[in-house]
Amino acid sequence: MQNVFSAFINEQCFISMLHELLQNYMSSSLAS
Repeated sequence: MQNVFSAFINEQCFISMLHELLQNYMSSSLAS
């Protein structure tokens, strides 16, 4: 059960990081 929980945490962290990268990309492409 611990593995499932840590995998879920890692996925949430990955998704939030990906979302942040996407927002940075969108704002930089809109600015140019």
